[in-house]
Amino acid sequence: GVVQAVREWASAWSSKNFTSLTAKSEDRERDACRHCMFAGWLTVFLKKNVNESTRLAWILLDAHEAAEPKGTPRLALRARMDQLNNAIGVSVGRKARSSGTGDPGGYVMKTCIAETTNGRLWVIGSSRGRLRLEHGTMRR
Repeated sequence: GVVQAVREWASAWSSKNFTSLTAKSEDRERDACRHCMFAGWLTVFLKKNVNESTRLAWILLDAHEAAEPKGTPRLALRARMDQLNNAIGVSVGRKARSSGTGDPGGYVMKTCIAETTNGRLWVIGSSRGRLRLEHGTMRR
């Protein structure tokens, strides 16, 4: 269905655009972009009405994140990172719907890639051995 297709597109496009060893590491730019695209595309493609599509996207995104393990500090940070990047993606999807573009899916893809390369999405970094959320850097 739509959800599986969107998940596969998000994974493929983020993998294609973020190939450096650091960017594709777990919890880095590739993962952040994937969440942005997945949330944005759900918001664009689930329903005709943008508010209903947004509501349904959040139900699916929240259910997915609730099912993820959170038993370590890294897993708890990963869940927060995913939620923040999902929120950015939903916002991008809503903008794509309201922009009047003939290609809202392309709008989501280009915007999420730009948000990632410009360091506006969230990744997990570390400082003095402590994990923390930070904005990603321009690693492709």
